Amino acid sequence: YVEEHIQKTGVAIETQGFTFITSGRKRESLTGNAALHLYPHFWPLLAFKDYLSAEISTSRQKKFYLVTFVDTPGLVDGDMIYPFDVNNAIILLGQLADLIFVFLDPMGQALCKRTLDIVEKLNEMCGDKLRFYLSKADEAGRETDRQKVMMQIVQELCRRPGLNKCCFEMPTIYIPNQQKPSRCENQIGGVCQTIEKTINQAVQKTLDQIEKDCELICSTICNNLAQD
Repeated sequence: YVEEHIQKTGVAIETQGFTFITSGRKRESLTGNAALHLYPHFWPLLAFKDYLSAEISTSRQKKFYLVTFVDTPGLVDGDMIYPFDVNNAIILLGQLADLIFVFLDPMGQALCKRTLDIVEKLNEMCGDKLRFYLSKADEAGRETDRQKVMMQIVQELCRRPGLNKCCFEMPTIYIPNQQKPSRCENQIGGVCQTIEKTINQAVQKTLDQIEKDCELICSTICNNLAQD
């Protein structure tokens, strides 16, 4: 979306913390308290500030100046120990976000229990924000292999009552690589359109709220003047 390489991508779990990606005048990397000062409404995350960071980009692509992306920790099952309550942290951020992207990759981690537990909980609280994508779709092999992967993911999701719903969509997306062309349909443009649509809706909601607040201020002033 920003047309810059900011976060690492790969099959391995790249992060154990949260990273905010936002627009700014100067390219910077912030950590801990500095990141929270940038986002005071995220102060509930102060308990694990050592695992918070912010990447400020000067990109002027699309409507990036109106967006803040949050990259959450990679999730795995088993003996992986997180230094904080990762489940509740993701759920808290999900409630604050306008959109929640669930990237399910074809490399085996997509169906881990921890991920599905969190997604199911988020679906109960703010299901209208959830969007599912098969990420790294170009690495799933041939088209038949990709279809099998998608069927496995859908079957696993359908086993969860909260996630078993009609009109389920899971577009295939990946970062294009000119040196490694793929025949897989890349629907990453649809992700950008979803973001743009949500931005426009958020702007409209904000303007509506400003109008209501102004009317409330005017009526309060008039009432106070009438009482005087």
